[in-house]
Amino acid sequence: MMAFTNYSACIRGRNRRMNSKRILYNIALGVAIAGIGVVACQLLFPNILFKDKANDELVLLFNKLRCGDTKQEVEVILRTGQLRYLSCFTNDIATWVVMTPHQVGASDWQLRIDFDNSKVARLQIRTADSKDIHPGNAPLDRGFASP
Repeated sequence: MMAFTNYSACIRGRNRRMNSKRILYNIALGVAIAGIGVVACQLLFPNILFKDKANDELVLLFNKLRCGDTKQEVEVILRTGQLRYLSCFTNDIATWVVMTPHQVGASDWQLRIDFDNSKVARLQIRTADSKDIHPGNAPLDRGFASP
């Protein structure tokens, strides 16, 4: 009977060690899954983390530009501005668009630079959805539309 009692005590001790190993394993597994989740979110939705920084960068660019600047002056500002989050599309002769990264829900901003005779005529910040929707916390438009 004594040997049986010792044997059950041995099993209980072994189970405790296995339980502590199992707990450590579960903790490590949980941390690994959380890490994979964070990496996956950054890969799938990278721009969510930079939305405010991108919008701030767009506003800084907006404040650097002035109505009456030539296309060459704007190009210099765009090239030397160290635009980390912004993309610029200059395919159109009359309007250039500087965009923040795409956001789910079309909350990304665009700076529309309208030219008249190769000079900046109007600066507008709009949402990607429409040329008519002005984001509430964006600066007011500068300049006027060409007749």
